[in-house]
Amino acid sequence: SATDTTPPAISEINVVPAKNSATITWKTNEGSTSWVVYGTSTNYGLEKKTTSYVASHSLTITGLTPSTTYHYQLKSKDSSGNISCSSCSTDKTFTTLAEGEVLSEDEEEEVPEEEVPEEEEAVPVSSAPFTLEKPLSQMSREELISTILKLIIYLQQKKEQPSAAEVSFEGIPDNFSFQTNLKLGMNLPDVKYLQIVLNSAPETKLANSGPGSPGNETTYFGSVTLAGAKKFQQKYASGVLTPLGLSAPTGFIGSSSRDKLNDILKGK
Repeated sequence: SATDTTPPAISEINVVPAKNSATITWKTNEGSTSWVVYGTSTNYGLEKKTTSYVASHSLTITGLTPSTTYHYQLKSKDSSGNISCSSCSTDKTFTTLAEGEVLSEDEEEEVPEEEVPEEEEAVPVSSAPFTLEKPLSQMSREELISTILKLIIYLQQKKEQPSAAEVSFEGIPDNFSFQTNLKLGMNLPDVKYLQIVLNSAPETKLANSGPGSPGNETTYFGSVTLAGAKKFQQKYASGVLTPLGLSAPTGFIGSSSRDKLNDILKGK
């Protein structure tokens, strides 16, 4: 039989951008691999590909920056090793969404209904931060696209947020718990442990360098620790301030603040 020297023909290219990701779909006239090279310039530098041979392709690339234009090429290789390239002579681009931005109705219309990213289809609906008004099978084309975009954005944000179990409290003794009230001017080991907990979250981080910064925690409760303690109380106001009838943080680490600190140490 004649040797196959014809590369797959790529067609029906669509891109669904999100804030930190983008799903690219396309079709080929024969079974072939899915392959995308991309980057912020025509030098590309990044790629994602699969080894399975399919005619309907879908790749989701993640770790992207919001409001950024990316250049890309699509490639597909058939079982005979012939490689097609969607844009070897003409560069293609897409732009990720800005914070809080969603696709317009006109842009949504361009996405075929059947091209639902497989990775997002497998996600339990209960994990999404919104309630479905109806089963997926009863959704219109526009409703299905909107739901998929919300799932993509949520999953990417969730992936970027470390869980409590992933937060390191190196330097705090095992089984330690906050039992002593802490305030400005005190000099105790507990203050150092407080600083370690505060430095574990970007919202309450004490400093980027110098005394009190990660790895340079001290036992002294000074103005820097006070400011971090206030941020901590504001962050967890509903459990720390509200039960005490307070609306503004004080920086004094009393019983309610200690309880929350201990919950964090336990990974709650």
